[in-house]
Amino acid sequence: MINSLKIKIIGLVTVTIIGIVSLVSYVTYRQQKEMLYDMATYNTNVLNETVKNSISDAMRSGRSQEISAIFSRLRSKEFISSCVSSMKRARFSFQQTRRK
Repeated sequence: MINSLKIKIIGLVTVTIIGIVSLVSYVTYRQQKEMLYDMATYNTNVLNETVKNSISDAMRSGRSQEISAIFSRLRSKEFISSCVSSMKRARFSFQQTRRK
């Protein structure tokens, strides 16, 4: 029964389809991971520029209380740790993708 040509052809077609689907899924997964890393990097840069511009605008207009508020928010451990941990996760994910 196993020696039947029909079963061999069906088995070969099944293995080929599973291989193709697996390969396409893996490539899609890697592309999405890289895209997420790029988005995280872009968002970090936008956040950095926003903070710099806010500080610069507040300094130009002489609003020292606003500058103090910005720096106190930046000094808060929750804010910094959340930013750092999200960047570490994105960097680790990106490094894992690059190694493969």
